[in-house]
Amino acid sequence: MGRFQWIGDPDRARDLVRLSFFYGAGTLIWWVVAYEIYWFGRFGASSQQEIIWAWSLFGTFVGVLTLVGIVVGASYLGYYRYPFKMMHRHKAVVASIFLLYLLMPVLAASVNSVDVDGSHMLMPLVTIAPLASILPIPLGLLLITLSTFGVAAFYVPDLAPITAGYAVLQQLVLLWMTRAVTNEKFAKEDLYRRNDELGATQALLSQASRQNERLRIARNIHDLVGHHVAALTLNLEVLSHKTEGEIKQEVTEALGISRDLMDKVRAAVSEYRMDVALPVSDILAELINHAPRIDIDLDLDENLVIRDAATAEAVLRSAQEIVTNTLKHSEATQLFMQLKEREGWLQFRSMDDGQGAKKSLRYGNGLNGIKERVEDLGGTMSVDQQYQQGFKVTFSIPLSGGVV
Repeated sequence: MGRFQWIGDPDRARDLVRLSFFYGAGTLIWWVVAYEIYWFGRFGASSQQEIIWAWSLFGTFVGVLTLVGIVVGASYLGYYRYPFKMMHRHKAVVASIFLLYLLMPVLAASVNSVDVDGSHMLMPLVTIAPLASILPIPLGLLLITLSTFGVAAFYVPDLAPITAGYAVLQQLVLLWMTRAVTNEKFAKEDLYRRNDELGATQALLSQASRQNERLRIARNIHDLVGHHVAALTLNLEVLSHKTEGEIKQEVTEALGISRDLMDKVRAAVSEYRMDVALPVSDILAELINHAPRIDIDLDLDENLVIRDAATAEAVLRSAQEIVTNTLKHSEATQLFMQLKEREGWLQFRSMDDGQGAKKSLRYGNGLNGIKERVEDLGGTMSVDQQYQQGFKVTFSIPLSGGVV
């Protein structure tokens, strides 16, 4: 891991190395094909127009492949707005992949000549096999098979099925390897995120447990000590009225000590009954620590104190659900979350810069869960979303105060 520290993120550094290696290998393949087209131009082409057409097809293929590679690579590394897992919904990328698989048979037909090695014309298909992993498996397999046999049909007809079958097998292996690498990457990111959620939940439970323990101690002091001291004070006060002289003075002194002790017991009970202020800022910071491919900005009221564990849990679970939905559905790069206190109400607001929703919003389990938690605490929730204008969630919860 140390040799990648100069980039900052070791995992991202490894991804950069993998992508650079693959791009370099693809460049070598393009040079081999370019060399074959050069020989076709010298010895196989019957006109200058055929040469220009062949080079135009090849240039289009390399240009489209480079652009798509940059977009997909940037998305994979987290630098592009469109999440890699949703790349199959990216119309321009999907159309470009279809175009690439169409260009190769057309290029093979254009430079069909005894002076061109047909096996070399199959090589560029290997460079686009990882892109096919973006598509559903049946569709990717269909594209690979049709394009490969389409290219092979123009060369060595007697060996075309064997050659094409071997090329299809190569591409399938590369496709599955690509899927394995990407699944591993996103599984690791999901593990980090869930670990953050677990840490935030653990912090909340720890503080809630501490709060409950303080309440238990306060009740024990009140019930076991407070009642006996109160009874002792009452008996001493009665006794002070029945005695005279030196004994009465001693009883009065004891009564003063008893009253002082009673005041201290009351103060101790009040202190222990006061709820522990839950560190909501630290808990939310723990929650978003490893959120992948998105910048999260927290705006928290510096003077905000949440003493009720149920309220703190509602905030934590809501923020957790909002982060998850943003990562899965929004295609956002930034998420803003604000938590403020206004006139005895806890106000939460979140919004992202994602795509919103094209159709009317239907609450899923996540949003319904947020709404139910908020309403159980006497609060209200609202959602505002418009296509291409992000997604906003706001809710307000009444603060219960400092004493349970």
